Amino acid sequence: AAATLGKSSARPGGFMARISQAWTQSITWSTPIPEWLRSKLAYTEREEEIIAQLQALGNVKYDPEKSSHERSLHQLFAALRSPQEAQELSAGKDAKWKELGFQSEDPRTDFRGGGLFALENLIFLAEGYPEEAKRMMRLARPEASSNSSRSGVAEYLFAA
Repeated sequence: AAATLGKSSARPGGFMARISQAWTQSITWSTPIPEWLRSKLAYTEREEEIIAQLQALGNVKYDPEKSSHERSLHQLFAALRSPQEAQELSAGKDAKWKELGFQSEDPRTDFRGGGLFALENLIFLAEGYPEEAKRMMRLARPEASSNSSRSGVAEYLFAA
């Protein structure tokens, strides 16, 4: 059967011929996907819509002037620590944010790349999977890191 498959697919336009041709072509992001491959690997129209929605959400920048964004930030803190501590949290910078795994005392700067969508995902993690989120925070602390000898820097930042 294998010999038959090889012979039949070696014919011009057969599977093996298409694979061989694909290996010899340079591929870029703008290279069109062959139709026979598109149906197997490409996103469906619905998946493309969802990806576009996610990209649009990622483009919403965190805005400290918007009270809804600030409330979301406090919601994250409450989920990771406690609602009581979130109420006592000072506006602006606070050392407690670094304890949670942010790069600085001002967590707002950590959302440059992912915007509000990144914050919403952290909230989802912290509220939906609190034990896992807390475990990740513990592992991100410098004392838990193999790089802790390097000026107290954690292996990774929890919020990055």
